[in-house]
Amino acid sequence: MENKQIIIIGAIIVIAIAIVCATVVFLKVNETPKPVENQTNNASNTSSNVAVESVNTETVQPEPQKKAYAYKSDGTPMYSYQEVSNYIYRKYGPGMRWHIQDNGYISLDTPGYTSDGRRLY
Repeated sequence: MENKQIIIIGAIIVIAIAIVCATVVFLKVNETPKPVENQTNNASNTSSNVAVESVNTETVQPEPQKKAYAYKSDGTPMYSYQEVSNYIYRKYGPGMRWHIQDNGYISLDTPGYTSDGRRLY
């Protein structure tokens, strides 16, 4: 009889230890990382003769973005008539007629080409 009681008590102890371990593991896994605290020494009570320069706290405004004049077929912006003209010249050659659509993309007006730049054969 005593052996059965010892086995039951041992089993209860093992189960209790397992529950405690599982709880600890669960809490560690779900623990959110804490921010790292500043480990520097606070020297505000010490006196010194160091001059402190004023810090400029003005906010820097970003430069306004340039407005695109037109867009290449891949969406790359171009910012001037000259840039678009050079692009058309390099891509299709001299004498091309073109205009900029309402959506900002270039449309070819030269006979033998579709408006999106494909050559008709």
